Amino acid sequence: MRSSPERCATLCKSPGSNQTEVSGTVRPNEQTFLAARLDKRLSPAPGKVWQNSLGMRFVPVANWHISEWETRVQDWMAFCRATNRAFAPPDFPQTENDPVVKVDWEDANAFCQWLTEKERRENLLDENQSYRLPTDQEWSEAAGLPNEEGTTPEERDGKTRDQFPWGKTWPPPRGTGNYGVIEGSSSDGFAITAPVGSFAANSLGIYDLGGNVWEWCSDLYKPGSRWGVLRGGSWGTKSRGELLTSYRNVVDRGERDVIYGFRCVLVAEAESP
Repeated sequence: MRSSPERCATLCKSPGSNQTEVSGTVRPNEQTFLAARLDKRLSPAPGKVWQNSLGMRFVPVANWHISEWETRVQDWMAFCRATNRAFAPPDFPQTENDPVVKVDWEDANAFCQWLTEKERRENLLDENQSYRLPTDQEWSEAAGLPNEEGTTPEERDGKTRDQFPWGKTWPPPRGTGNYGVIEGSSSDGFAITAPVGSFAANSLGIYDLGGNVWEWCSDLYKPGSRWGVLRGGSWGTKSRGELLTSYRNVVDRGERDVIYGFRCVLVAEAESP
């Protein structure tokens, strides 16, 4: 009696490539070679800098990524064109590389959701990867405060009294960020918003965690409130207390202002809160 051929299948994978399945027929006492094409993975890999479809660059922090810079006017305009959303510019001129302003918490979340869906369709993100606003603690970790005490932004607010985005000195040294006019400090050269990346990055390669625009976080300031949290100061901020890295700006999440913007983080589902 002759044995019948059998079908076989196997999963093929290689570092940096997408997993694929190949199948074929194996006859008794014979070997069968199955050819597979392994496509290069386009999605972000842990621990690696990654650039997305809008040219936004993301750097690794622990097991997640954060945008090197604040979301730009050109990124926001791409979102507006794709979703037929009206663009409301500020009453001062900006370049495409300046951070977008006059966005509230819901606006920022809508951008993150749109970008996630767009890049999943384009096979740039895996189904478990998504963009969102950083949590208050993630923002602190990116800005050099990984060990703050307290379970809410309210409990952590202003507790670290001697650390600024540029270090421990006051006032800020020349060229460290886009802030308001501060007595005893040299002009930073910008009266309003500055193009992202105009000043030095921090040790993780992240720009403008101090100054330029306040950045929305995902958290409520305290449970049960309607108040959101913004971090980092803006082009109009000049108070020592408000420029502490640990300071939280507490506002209604529906408020839009010419000093409010945001940056995105990119996470896998397991890291989402």
